[in-house]
Amino acid sequence: MLSPRRGLNKMKVTAPSVQPYLSSMGITVGDESQIVEKEVDEVASLRREHDLVKNANSRKEQEIKKLEEEVENMTMTLHGRMADNSQAKSQMTNIENKSTLYESKLEEELTDRGVYNHMIQRLTREALDAKKATVSKENALESLRHDLASAMYGLLAVRQEKSAAESAYKALYADWWEKKQTNIRALDDLHHAVAQTRLKSDILEAREVSRKKNVQAALGQLKQKETRRLRRESSAQMTHFSEIQEELSDTDRKLIRVEAELKQIIEAAGTNDVDKIISKYVGREETLRALKEEHMVSDARMRKLRDRHKQLNEMLSHLRSAAANSRTIYQEMDQTSERLKETEKEAAVLADKCNRANVLMDAFRACMLKCLTKLSTVHGSLDYDDQHELSRAMETPTPDLLHLMEQKLNRVLDVINREKAERELHRSETTTNPNGSGSGSGSALNGGAPTMDDKPGINQSSVRAPAPSETEEHFILRMASTTASPANFARPAGGVMQLNFTTPVAIPWTTKRPGLFDLTQSE
Repeated sequence: MLSPRRGLNKMKVTAPSVQPYLSSMGITVGDESQIVEKEVDEVASLRREHDLVKNANSRKEQEIKKLEEEVENMTMTLHGRMADNSQAKSQMTNIENKSTLYESKLEEELTDRGVYNHMIQRLTREALDAKKATVSKENALESLRHDLASAMYGLLAVRQEKSAAESAYKALYADWWEKKQTNIRALDDLHHAVAQTRLKSDILEAREVSRKKNVQAALGQLKQKETRRLRRESSAQMTHFSEIQEELSDTDRKLIRVEAELKQIIEAAGTNDVDKIISKYVGREETLRALKEEHMVSDARMRKLRDRHKQLNEMLSHLRSAAANSRTIYQEMDQTSERLKETEKEAAVLADKCNRANVLMDAFRACMLKCLTKLSTVHGSLDYDDQHELSRAMETPTPDLLHLMEQKLNRVLDVINREKAERELHRSETTTNPNGSGSGSGSALNGGAPTMDDKPGINQSSVRAPAPSETEEHFILRMASTTASPANFARPAGGVMQLNFTTPVAIPWTTKRPGLFDLTQSE
C-alpha cells in the first residue's frame, strides 16, 4: 500500500482537473486557485490519515482474530486440563504455604541479622577493649619482668651479703671459741690456785690444832701482861684472818659472777642473728679491753692476797713461837674454833635448806612449763606464737614465769568467754530458726566440713555435748583443745577445774582481773 506522501507526489491536482467540479458548485477558477490547492492539500493529508488509521485497524483486526483463535485454543486446552488443575491447585497452595513460611523465616532471619549485627558490633567493641586491656597487661607484665629482674639482682646481692656474713660469723665463732677456751683455762688455773690456797690454809689449821694440843700439854701459864699482849696480837691476827676470809669470799663471789657472765656470753653467742653477732664482733675490742683490765685487777688483787697471806703466815708463826707458854690464848682459840664449827654446821643446815628450796623451785618451774605446754594446746581466735612463747618461757626466771602463766591463763579465759558468747549466739539463732535444726544442722554449722559425729570410735556424747556435771566453760575449753579428748580435763565437785597434767595444778574456775586469779598446787 502506497503512503499518502508518495501518492501526492505522483498525482498532482491541477485547477483544470477540478474546474468542472468547482464550477458546478458555483466557484469560479481563477484567483482562488491557491485556496483550492490548500484545500486539496488538507484533503490529501486527511486521506493519508484515514489510510493510516484504516491500515492500523486492519492490522488490529488481524491481531484480534489471531488472539481469538489463540483464546479458543487456550479454552480448548483449558477445558482439557480442568481435570488436572485440582492437583496443580493443591501444589500451588503448598507452594504458597511454603512461600509464606519462607517469607516468615526470611523476616525472622532479617530480624536475627539485626541482632547479630548488634552483637557483632558489641563483640567488636569488646574485642577492642580486650585488646586495649591486653596491651595494658602486656605493659604491666613487662614492668613486672623488669621488677623481677631487679629483684633477682637484689636477691643475688643479698645472697652474697649473706655468704659474707656467714663467713664473718664463722670467723667470729672461731675467735670466740679460742677466747672461750682461753678463759676456761684461765678459770681452771684460778680455781686450782684457790684450791691450793684453801688446802694450804687447811693444812696450816690442822698443824695449828695439833701444835695447840702439844703446847697445852707441855707449857704453863704466862704472865698477865704477856697474856694481854698475846690477846691483843691474837685479836689483831683474827681481824687480819677475817679480812683475808672476806677477801677470799669477795674473790669467790667475783669468780661466781665471772662464771655467770661467761654463761651469759655463751648463751648470747649461741644465737643465729647475724646483726647481733656483728654488733658483738664490733664491740669485741672494748669487751676484750674490759676483760684485760679486770684480769689485771684480779691478778693484782691475787698478788696482794698472796703477799698478805705470806705476811699473815709469818705473823702466825711469830705469834705461835711467842705464845708457846700461854694456855689462855689457846683456850680462847679453841672456843673460837668450836664456835666456828657450830657456825659451819648452821651454814650447812642453811645450805641444805637452800638446796631443798632450789629443788622445790626447779620442780615448781617444771610444773609451770608443763602447764604452759598444756595450755598452748588450747586454740582460739587469738593470734599468738605458742612456740615462741614456750622458747621464751624456757629462758624466763621463775617469778617472771609466774606472771607469764597468769597472762596465758587470762588469754585462755578470753578464748573461753568468746567461745561462750559465740555458742550463746548460735543457740539463740537455732532457737529463733527451728526449721534449720535437724540432721543438717551440723553440716551447716561447720560449713559442710566433716565433724566428730562422722568419725567412728569416738564417744559422741562426750565430744559433741557437755556432760551432766560439766559446765559450759569446761565444755568450751575441752572443745577448743587440739586433742579434743575428754580425758585431758576433769571437773570435780567444788567449782575447781583440775587439768590432768603430769604435775596436777588446780585452777579455781572464776573469771578475775589479770593477775588476781589463784594458782594452788594440788596434792
